Amino acid sequence: MADRGEEIEVVNEVEFLDQKLSEAQKFDLYRDLQGYRCLWETSNVDYKNRELKEKALEDLSQKFNLTQSFLKRQLHTLRTALVRELKKENEGQQSKWKFYDTLKYMKEDVQRSLKAKEESEWTEGETEQLIEYYKQNEQLWNHHLASYRDRQVRELNYKKLCELLPGRSHDDIKKQWNILKTIFNREVKKEEESKVSGAGTDAVYTSQWKYLKALMFIKGNDDVDPAVSTLDGKENERPAKKMKADRAREFEEVKLELYKEAIKCLQSPLPLSDPANTENRDDSISLFVKSLESTLRRFSGRHLAIAKKRINDVIFEVEMECYAPQGLSTSVPASSPLPSDLVAPAFSSGNLNWPYMH
Repeated sequence: MADRGEEIEVVNEVEFLDQKLSEAQKFDLYRDLQGYRCLWETSNVDYKNRELKEKALEDLSQKFNLTQSFLKRQLHTLRTALVRELKKENEGQQSKWKFYDTLKYMKEDVQRSLKAKEESEWTEGETEQLIEYYKQNEQLWNHHLASYRDRQVRELNYKKLCELLPGRSHDDIKKQWNILKTIFNREVKKEEESKVSGAGTDAVYTSQWKYLKALMFIKGNDDVDPAVSTLDGKENERPAKKMKADRAREFEEVKLELYKEAIKCLQSPLPLSDPANTENRDDSISLFVKSLESTLRRFSGRHLAIAKKRINDVIFEVEMECYAPQGLSTSVPASSPLPSDLVAPAFSSGNLNWPYMH
């Protein structure tokens, strides 16, 4: 059950959120804000100092008996309103907003922010250059190509783009391309969804976005099956995830083959102690070892280490069964159990039982 003090705090917060500041209170609040530059001056070094901002909000919330969340919304509202009034002023209109003069101390910072935003916005010419470069360099967007995953090729292309678009960084270019791609996919989807059976001509959505036709070369790139699609008459490379899945499946098939070979060997009758059978016994072991060697050579790195460990585990467990007193079984756990359909039956010779059968 919540503490009584916590319940009162929640109720009070709701009350404060519903509260509306009077005009006089707003004038007082906006005047006091000038002394808390960390809350509104984006160019100030303290603007990103969370501790200072929390302390400033706490001071103002206590002074005006308001919650911090309410104050944050007030800050956002007044800055938005000030931006609107400054835009009017730039167009030659005189502001009639009653708080305009009170908030003039924010004017310089807001104008600086607007200028930075304007400079960061892409011009039509820059955007067209970016689209054309991507169109001519398919390895930047077509994930079906092997070169799409080549980091050096990608970095070289971004370097050329930065030279083509002075003032635009690697991150700026990636961000702008993602924005264009998102808008394109949204517009195409809206058009296709509006073309439902029986819909009238007026109900069909036709995009007016100016870059739609220019970006048509990427349409369907995410929908094509890389395993069967073609490009310029050549089979496309499969994406990395599919190739990784294929390698994992191949590894599992080889592993099962190795298990089967081991089972065949373990199921064969135990060699006799007659010296006359020594040659046959050695030949049988040699054949198995050769077969095992050819299989192991198909592995490398971590896969080879895993296979060697599991083979050693099987041999060790069988040896433990051999050395165990008759009627007793070892308690050595199987480190990597075989699939149930590959478990070998108990040996009919002697008291040797394979641990995987328990």
